Amino acid sequence: MAVNEKRVEIEIDGHKGWISTVAGIEVAMNHRRTFLEPREGRLMVVIEFDQAVDSILGFPVYLPARLYGKDAFLGAVKEEGEKVLERMLLQERGNRAYTAQREEKQRNLDSIATSVKAAIGLE
Repeated sequence: MAVNEKRVEIEIDGHKGWISTVAGIEVAMNHRRTFLEPREGRLMVVIEFDQAVDSILGFPVYLPARLYGKDAFLGAVKEEGEKVLERMLLQERGNRAYTAQREEKQRNLDSIATSVKAAIGLE
């Protein structure tokens, strides 16, 4: 971290994190999966962790662009951050389970292939 870089501490789902960036951003909202994507102004808030949560070191959350007091802003970031972190953890765990299933299937296929090669004299 640079000497003049400021961060604000925040706890997300029991994990110590930091707000490192707050920026205004225009984002495409595609909730209806229509051809037209209306754009909406949001605040992008980047949350970083000193220690990985599973393998997650940080992520952005998006809040409605409006003026917030400190407590209201931190509360909104915490609430949205907990939702986003939960979704990311579920997705990551699902990806690991999918990878484990694919590896198991590949081991089974490799075993069958080895047996067939032995049966026909390639081994």
